[in-house]
Amino acid sequence: MYIRRKPYGIDELIKKKEEIAYRIIKGDFKGKIPFSVTEKKINKIFKVKGKRYERHKIIDSNFTYADSQWIKHLFEHRCFNCGSKKNLQIDHHLPLSLGYGLKIDNKYNAVLLCKKCNNQKSSLLPTKFYTPSQLKILETSYDICTHKGKHTADYKNINIENLIESYEKTLKNKALLYLDYLDYLWNQKKISKYRLKKDFFYKIYYIKDQNLQIMYGEIKYKFFLGKVDINGLEISLKDIKGVILWRCH
Repeated sequence: MYIRRKPYGIDELIKKKEEIAYRIIKGDFKGKIPFSVTEKKINKIFKVKGKRYERHKIIDSNFTYADSQWIKHLFEHRCFNCGSKKNLQIDHHLPLSLGYGLKIDNKYNAVLLCKKCNNQKSSLLPTKFYTPSQLKILETSYDICTHKGKHTADYKNINIENLIESYEKTLKNKALLYLDYLDYLWNQKKISKYRLKKDFFYKIYYIKDQNLQIMYGEIKYKFFLGKVDINGLEISLKDIKGVILWRCH
């Protein structure tokens, strides 16, 4: 039994990426992985891979695995255009670039093509790629319509480009996730007086007047005071949110 997945919005996609990032971070605690490696992993998760990719995730989130299996069965595991059984892909009949998903109002906008035919069709309208007889077969035998004027307002005019730009901007503000990682490391004693080395420069995150501050410099650990000294400024250990090795002296 397949449960239909609720379509993702921008907020849901960001939340999902956050959850994945946290899982990877927690896995990193098992080994001695440099901060820079983990930071790169987090940035990779939140990177927008391209407008087509992100548009696909938003618009096609209601197209499930069961739907993809049905489309393959419907077209008898053959490319509709050339009949090939190799490198099969599910194509957006009305193009994704215009905001059309693989499923519109519970009707499919999906055609099984081989990779070669799918690349040839690209973002062309069906009328520019298929013959009139092929379009007739798709409509009568597969219930896949070529003309969906009534849906254009719902899909083309959702300003998908603006949604993607909003998505990009929001993801750029997720640096706090990495700061949470540093805070966790510090609290779990993964960073301690034994790892603060002399003649090394560090970037230290700390709280002052309820605001996050950042400072660069050499760190001296003052054990009996429960503080560290960085460039002459003493900071209580309880206020430190994280430390990154900046560069060697």
